[in-house]
Amino acid sequence: METTTLKSSFFGYSKTSVCEYIARINEEYSKKITDVYAEKDKMQQELRERIAQLEKENEHLRNNHDEVAAILLDAKTFADQLHTKAEAENQKLRAENKARSDAEIARIHTYQKSINVIQNEIRQLLETMDEELTKDAKQLSELAEGVSNYEDEGSDKEENTNV
Repeated sequence: METTTLKSSFFGYSKTSVCEYIARINEEYSKKITDVYAEKDKMQQELRERIAQLEKENEHLRNNHDEVAAILLDAKTFADQLHTKAEAENQKLRAENKARSDAEIARIHTYQKSINVIQNEIRQLLETMDEELTKDAKQLSELAEGVSNYEDEGSDKEENTNV
């Protein structure tokens, strides 16, 4: 309290001076309170605006979140369908490849059997030819021996007739 601004009187301070002082203090505090209330109102208004802005941003983010969730769900569904389709196509191609492979193996076995049959036939033919050629060679040998004997007999007869 500023006692220097108060005027003194005979029995203490002057009533008017004290009343003026109280009125001035009251006015200062009223002004401060008014300023505080004005600042509080201004701050409340700014906070309300900020809250409104944040709520609007929050709503926008919620909508984006819902859209992203829907997109992710669609993407997962699409990926699952694509995986299922790829798996089915893979199984189909594997079955086709297995069928082609089995057909080629069967064809190779058929060729192997044909080759074995041909080998056996050639072997039998060669054996038959060998037997016939051996027989023919034996006959030719016998014939050559017979001709040689005949010539030898004929030359012996000629020698006997010439004597």
